Amino acid sequence: ALLKSFLKVLFCFRGKYDILFMGDYRNITAKNVYLPYVKNKGKVVYLDDGNYILVHAEGKLKIQSIYRFLNHLFTLGSKVRGVSINNYFTIYADELNCPSWNLEKNNFNSLHCSSIIQGKKVYVIGTNTISYCEYLGLRVESFLLKQQDLFEYIKNTHCGCDIIYVPHGRDLCKENEESCRRNGIFFTPTDKCVELYITKQNDLPIAIYGYTSTALFTLRIMLPNIPIFNVFFSGNNKDGVKNYNSISDTYNSKGIPTIRM
Repeated sequence: ALLKSFLKVLFCFRGKYDILFMGDYRNITAKNVYLPYVKNKGKVVYLDDGNYILVHAEGKLKIQSIYRFLNHLFTLGSKVRGVSINNYFTIYADELNCPSWNLEKNNFNSLHCSSIIQGKKVYVIGTNTISYCEYLGLRVESFLLKQQDLFEYIKNTHCGCDIIYVPHGRDLCKENEESCRRNGIFFTPTDKCVELYITKQNDLPIAIYGYTSTALFTLRIMLPNIPIFNVFFSGNNKDGVKNYNSISDTYNSKGIPTIRM
């Protein structure tokens, strides 16, 4: 199966597209399916799919051995066919020091918020709780207790404001909804990406909080004058904590301070 995947990319007879746009660099299945459709001397462009690219750029991205091997095969096959693969269209272009990558910055020029009315809403952007906890070596119960402290902090800091919790689209932790209910916080799922949901409201938020989400970085571009805070719950996984600290440092350099709890 490994050899077959490599040969499909190397000896491509279906190539008819000049450019392949992909999200996560680690998506081996997508590469296996779609790389054979790229013309010789074509191009693969990676789009932002989370902030993993900051870790990837530092060479610290954790990938299972089999997937790392497959990535090397796909890279080799692409090079033989002259397919350019180190192309990234990203909001993080200014933060990446990778001379071998072709970087183009996404400035969200057509998506800046048009509202000018100051409202009384504070947004908390939820995370994929189970994945977040596993990556940082944090028990879900501990996460929920720390989140309770965060809710109290926000209520005390922004008295009289409506606090809106927008859950992560893939979050399976049902306890977050119950935690919001107990704390008088509006649990508000949306089928839109959270950036569009917030910026298409009729009024501007007072502040935005989130768990090292890419959305915080994006919203800093779209809402340059709104206070945005990164929330970091540390755990026992040293590698995960180190990577999150590195991402938090990048966010801080862009005016997104970190609240550690």
